[in-house]
Amino acid sequence: MLTTEAAAGLMQCSRSYLSMMIDNKKLANASRSAAGQWLVPESSVRAWIEERDAKATNADYHAAAEESGMYDIPETAFIKANKRRHA
Repeated sequence: MLTTEAAAGLMQCSRSYLSMMIDNKKLANASRSAAGQWLVPESSVRAWIEERDAKATNADYHAAAEESGMYDIPETAFIKANKRRHA
């Protein structure tokens, strides 16, 4: 079991971000110690790191942009707007 400080260090995030993840049940089996400190299983932290790294490796930024609607505006509209700005 890791303290929030140790877990955040492994995950390369802040302790407040880690606490938010615990509150939102994003790290499995986190529990409080007798003193009230959060403890996180190292296996949960390592699983989260693997998932994060897999997502980063497989990131398809073009698909994400398309999904968010960035390509709903035709390219010609951007070209016309750019020409007006530089004229």
